[in-house]
Amino acid sequence: MVAGAAGGGETIRAGRSSARPLILAGVLLFVFPSVARAESPAFLPLQGVLSDKKGEPIEGNVQMTFTLYDAPVKGKPLWSETQTLLTDRGLFVAYLGTSSPLDLSLFREHGNVWLAVKVEDDPEMARTFLGTVPFSAYAQYCGEVPEHTHPADQLQGVVKGGQGCNVGQVVTGFSPEGVPLCAPAGTYTGNDFALSAQTCPPNNVVSGVSPDGHVQCVLAGGSYDGGDFALSNQKCSSGKVVTGVNTSGTLVCDAAGGGIGGDGTAKKLARFYNSTTIEDSIVYDSGSKVGIATTSPSRTLEVKGDLGVSGDFYWGGNKFSSSSCLVVGGSSCSSACSAHGMSCHKAFRIDGPSTSDSCSQSGFKFCCCTN
Repeated sequence: MVAGAAGGGETIRAGRSSARPLILAGVLLFVFPSVARAESPAFLPLQGVLSDKKGEPIEGNVQMTFTLYDAPVKGKPLWSETQTLLTDRGLFVAYLGTSSPLDLSLFREHGNVWLAVKVEDDPEMARTFLGTVPFSAYAQYCGEVPEHTHPADQLQGVVKGGQGCNVGQVVTGFSPEGVPLCAPAGTYTGNDFALSAQTCPPNNVVSGVSPDGHVQCVLAGGSYDGGDFALSNQKCSSGKVVTGVNTSGTLVCDAAGGGIGGDGTAKKLARFYNSTTIEDSIVYDSGSKVGIATTSPSRTLEVKGDLGVSGDFYWGGNKFSSSSCLVVGGSSCSSACSAHGMSCHKAFRIDGPSTSDSCSQSGFKFCCCTN
């Protein structure tokens, strides 16, 4: 920030951290005194920058309270007022005395004055000594001064009093005649200019300064080699998650789902416990053997417990060379043997007492097939 002002200037820098951390940086304080011997209140224009702890400027309406004290800590408040100010890229202009009249005799009666600033619900910032700038208000108590004139060559470097910029503008300098030069806030285009009192967040370092004077930060640690670069200060919108980074360094976001969670045991097949959670099943796969309800199968397939079959149960392959036996549930032994190109020789029921060897009997049975 520029730090010059009529009759001298005070640069106020204060930083703090809270739920909404703000930084007041580069404040300019000017005095617009009233007519000599006039006892009417005056205005003290105040200009500065509001930013958060990441150095990002605060935008929009902000409520600020300004208080003058007679001591750097504790002491007695001499004057206070609250204003709602509109910030543009963090820049604001306040005219102290707008909502609560400011009598300039305050500076005559108190040799030292400190200014404290409070932003909305945040705690009051550390006070700043105003120095000599506001004490030019003494001029209205100097008594009658006869009117007089000076040639132009005697006015070099003299700033005319009672001047200011319009609301929304800032002072960028003074003409040789002492007239303030004004420009809209946030339009500075000079070179090598950085706003003061800016910092990077924890675990970040300064990587540069943008054309508008804002500090640029990147994560600390490691060395950047030009590859795998993602733009900083990015995030997905509410309800979305990061699924990648594209070639331009921009985050790729997709809608967040319920997700699948849970833990597993090595070599056990997983099962859905519910629609979003996976857990172990009773099937164990050692790589060469499978166990059901056992984690130490000794056969290609081993079942620990009862085996229930509601349909046909075959073994021996799809085609038999001469004869074979089948365990059949639903169909008859004649049909089961015929499916393998053989005929039924005899059948023995195994799910209940029976002396029949008929190939057409029902129930769970042992079928003997031949060519």
